[in-house]
Amino acid sequence: MSAASADGSLDLNEHLVAHREATFLIRVRNDAMAGAGIRDGDLLVVDRALEADDGDLVVAEAAGGLTLK
Repeated sequence: MSAASADGSLDLNEHLVAHREATFLIRVRNDAMAGAGIRDGDLLVVDRALEADDGDLVVAEAAGGLTLK
C-alpha cells in the first residue's frame, strides 16, 4: 500500500475499506460512547462483512435508527 500518490492525494478506500460492498460511513450524533473515545461528530467506517467478537463495538438497527454498542 502506498501512503499517497505523487500528486499528494490519499485514497482512504485503500487504507480503510476491506469489503467495498459491505462498508459504509456513519456520523456519531451524541457523546454516549465518549468513554470508548467516540465523540459527537466523529465519522465511523462500518464494515458489515466482519463478524463481531467479544468486546467489539457494533452498529445495530434499533427503533428505526442505528445505535452503537
